[in-house]
Amino acid sequence: MDTLDEQIGKISLNIAALNKANRIGTFSLSYLEHVPEEAKLYSSVGKMFVYEQRDRVFSSLADSIEHTNDRIPKLRETLQKFDQRKREQSAALKELYESIQVSST
Repeated sequence: MDTLDEQIGKISLNIAALNKANRIGTFSLSYLEHVPEEAKLYSSVGKMFVYEQRDRVFSSLADSIEHTNDRIPKLRETLQKFDQRKREQSAALKELYESIQVSST
């Protein structure tokens, strides 16, 4: 089982990755809007590229952006809960340590 700090780190990395994916998707979508209608568009599949209809490329990018926009707030909320739990546990540990120090003197 991961420690609280490890879980917070993983969530923070996940948020950063989703933010990056969101920026890339938004940039790609805005760039493709200026590409002529007759231009062929390809999507990457593993190490190759496959021809796709223009509307499918746009919908795929829009779905990806929507997914990241939905997921980021949930992860931020979870991160806040973990941070709060970490502060509470730290305060409880500090209180326990101080009570041990007082009782031992």
